[in-house]
Amino acid sequence: MKRLIKDIRTELEKICPEHIQKHKKRYATKKEIDDFQKQSELIFPDDLVEFWLNCDFEITAGTDIYKDLKCEIGPSFFMFDEFEYLVEYWKENSGQGLDETFTKGEYYDFKGRGYKEKIMIEKVFDHGWFPIAIDSFDGSICVDMNPGAKGIQGQLLYMLYTGEGKSGAYDTGFTSFKEFLMHYLQLLKDRKIEIEDNIIYPLSHF
Repeated sequence: MKRLIKDIRTELEKICPEHIQKHKKRYATKKEIDDFQKQSELIFPDDLVEFWLNCDFEITAGTDIYKDLKCEIGPSFFMFDEFEYLVEYWKENSGQGLDETFTKGEYYDFKGRGYKEKIMIEKVFDHGWFPIAIDSFDGSICVDMNPGAKGIQGQLLYMLYTGEGKSGAYDTGFTSFKEFLMHYLQLLKDRKIEIEDNIIYPLSHF
């Protein structure tokens, strides 16, 4: 993981050194992580913990799911707000079960969403889904520590709040946080990015 973080830093510095200099981050301390795991009884994947403890710069990520859902806006995710904020977000939002209105909506059966494929369990927001990134529309990327029968512990989910019955969890296709970071690194190497106010984003699809 340390080598992967170093490689991402190298590419970001090549593209826009100001991104690294301007957006220095402190993600989480070992004590913050340990305390939360004890209180919540959740155990974070090793790759996520290593990232929080060793990375000190901002990463942003886009998602094609907004395009797939025909949403007008597809925001980038401002990666990894302070850990304390992420914990509060988890406390406020997790634990929501499904109701009849949700399961009868057209987006419950959305192809590749993950419910019918048993990639994730049938919840609106399970206690085992911890946010690692929050966007400006109150959506998030979550690490799934309680996957469905055909899912993988540590897989990533999109948690969207886009309205029109489209809200809730969607499978990202990433089976681990490390896999997500490797994909991000490849986007940087391929220069499939755009820069605004000295922040590097994946290319917009809109």
